[in-house]
Amino acid sequence: MLINYIKATKNLTLTNNGSSRSWRFVKVKTAGPVTFKSSANKIDFAQKAGLTNISVVNNDDGSNKGLADYAIDLSK
Repeated sequence: MLINYIKATKNLTLTNNGSSRSWRFVKVKTAGPVTFKSSANKIDFAQKAGLTNISVVNNDDGSNKGLADYAIDLSK
């Protein structure tokens, strides 16, 4: 559901979409690592936004598109 919202919105900003904190991640148990791709070298933005449970898996995902692999620990 969240991914569909992000795809439909296309341009998320903290000011327009994050200031009300109307959604959040909750602690869950997962069967394996939860990973996602995003712009490379942007972990500082996540940490400054208070997302301390995100880590870099690979700084370059090998696609030549400037993407990196990240992991999110949803148990925190």
